[in-house]
Amino acid sequence: MAKLLKGGDCSFSMSEAGVVQLGIRDVEDVTLTLEVETIEEQHLGKTGPDIDDVFDGYSLDFTMHMDSDAALQLGLDIAGRASNRAPLTNVTFDFSGVFAFPNGQNRLVTFNDLKFKPISIGLPNRKQHVKVKFQARGGQMPSVLPI
Repeated sequence: MAKLLKGGDCSFSMSEAGVVQLGIRDVEDVTLTLEVETIEEQHLGKTGPDIDDVFDGYSLDFTMHMDSDAALQLGLDIAGRASNRAPLTNVTFDFSGVFAFPNGQNRLVTFNDLKFKPISIGLPNRKQHVKVKFQARGGQMPSVLPI
């Protein structure tokens, strides 16, 4: 049986204004959804519909553990950009992942200029770790580069 990619073979980082945020690296899980919409059109004289598909951006959900105040600061910076507070009005947030495949191939996938949805901080019981849940959307195709 072929070896398959595991979560431990992937590493992720967050960058703000082009600077990798070192305190934001303990990503627990990531879910990427490429949003593709199907459009159907009926035309006179045709026996069936014309069907087309359109890329409609992507959504990216990820959860991080907190080992410093970096996730809190990221949340404040995201809120600052969303409310047009200087100097954050032109800041972009990018999310990158390195996929180390079992066959030796490595790919860097970058999601540029994320726009965030609500950010939640889970405060569980005393024995569990605090988690921060981010939800974001992007309109550009992610870049995939061999490394």
